[in-house]
Amino acid sequence: GSASRWLFDTTKLSAARVASLQQQWRALSQAAAATPERAIAELPLMDAALQQRVLHDWNAERADGQPQACVHHLFEAQATHVPQRTALVAHGAQISYAELEQRANRVAAQLVAIGVGPDVLVGLCLPRGIELVVGLLAIHKAGGAYVPLDPAYPRDRIAYMLEDAKAAVLITDRVHGAQLQSQRVLLIEDALQAESSDARIDGGAKPEHLAYVIYTSGSTGKPKGVMVEHRNVVN
Repeated sequence: GSASRWLFDTTKLSAARVASLQQQWRALSQAAAATPERAIAELPLMDAALQQRVLHDWNAERADGQPQACVHHLFEAQATHVPQRTALVAHGAQISYAELEQRANRVAAQLVAIGVGPDVLVGLCLPRGIELVVGLLAIHKAGGAYVPLDPAYPRDRIAYMLEDAKAAVLITDRVHGAQLQSQRVLLIEDALQAESSDARIDGGAKPEHLAYVIYTSGSTGKPKGVMVEHRNVVN
């Protein structure tokens, strides 16, 4: 029950951080006094109030917004609501929601034609820019899920991820396509110039279908793919 006095470097620690440490110290001390037979590693660092906040309040799964929607459905709703508003700015260029919607539909139509649909994985290897977002939306509109591949990755790493994911097709550009080995490639330049319809494409993806598969760094072994569904992203 005796009071304690804490001295700390204010340039490195805030008063709120120290208050949190004090709370953890009290929880540890009280648990040690109440159960002296327990090992220190088994003692709690959080009291009941902090446990509730960290484990439940902060980690409560929510489904706000539109839980039955997919990622591209939210984009399409915005494109319908404000078609002429700027959707994307990249490298000095900009594109409206309507233009982005039309380009994505054009590419999506070609993906559907070659068999892309729900839970079909598509590699996406493009530098950051408008075409990257067009490709991403097109894959979702076709019903598929994208596998992001940084063009700066070593060629063997990209090849491994494409093979491991069993990607049905690789979307890339002419510069990087010449360097990558893939059985089926769709060049974004050709896809955007194709005479396919700009009408909205619905590939049939549902919230429980995959939105993307992202690979770990592989620093402790081979990279592993982590699967993320549309409902996870929307949430």
